Amino acid sequence: MDTIGLPYFCRPFIYAGDFNCYSTTWGYHSANASGKDLEDWTSASGLNLLHVPKQPNSLHSRRWNTSTNPDLACVNLAGPLPHRTMLEPFPKSQHRPSLIQPMNPIEPLAAKPMLMWYFRKARWEQFINLTKLGADSLPDLSSNADTVYSAFCQLLHSSARMSIPHGCRWQYIPAWDSECDQRYNAFLMAESRVDLDFKADELTSCLDIKRQERWIESVEGIDFTHPSRKAWKTFKHLTGRCARPRQCLVTANGQYYCSSTSG
Repeated sequence: MDTIGLPYFCRPFIYAGDFNCYSTTWGYHSANASGKDLEDWTSASGLNLLHVPKQPNSLHSRRWNTSTNPDLACVNLAGPLPHRTMLEPFPKSQHRPSLIQPMNPIEPLAAKPMLMWYFRKARWEQFINLTKLGADSLPDLSSNADTVYSAFCQLLHSSARMSIPHGCRWQYIPAWDSECDQRYNAFLMAESRVDLDFKADELTSCLDIKRQERWIESVEGIDFTHPSRKAWKTFKHLTGRCARPRQCLVTANGQYYCSSTSG
């Protein structure tokens, strides 16, 4: 193999193909001259090999009933490396295709599929006006108390749906906002490796600052004076000792019964 190798580019790139070189670095029991030359070339070029030993081998020879890794992939990234996954083999082929997925500088968190309310962007004046307008159409207080109570709860819920952003987020990034969107788009449009690293550092630093501000805001909001329910709720979330939810059956004209379990 020519030690000069393939041309080098400043922008992020991937070398992938059937190199047919033997080396213990990518799963062979021994190395040959081509494998050593390939290792020397990748080291001199500053390339990183995308190889996960736990992944299946890329080639299975039906004639010899052996599995090897002639298909290799290298990248010139200095940060988080892409993840390479070996897929199922093509029909009537001995090779497995590989899926290379780049790693994002910020990984989203998995959220529970439940309705969430974003009170930070709530339009409280609109909520108050809708509640006042709907209060005139509530049933008369002389009627059944349960009917009035149900209508009032429905009024609050409908007003909240129209004035408070809500929905289910399967994945989210805490403290992410429009400024982070701009910096992430700038990261995607970077033209050089140096600019790419600089934009990634700007994005992570911006997100760290916003998370620190959110943390300070949460801590300063802890107040154990009356009422202290919100403070204790925040404290239990920070310590991971959240109480299990209680189911309460409440009626307007009757007693209420709560079923709870002690932790």
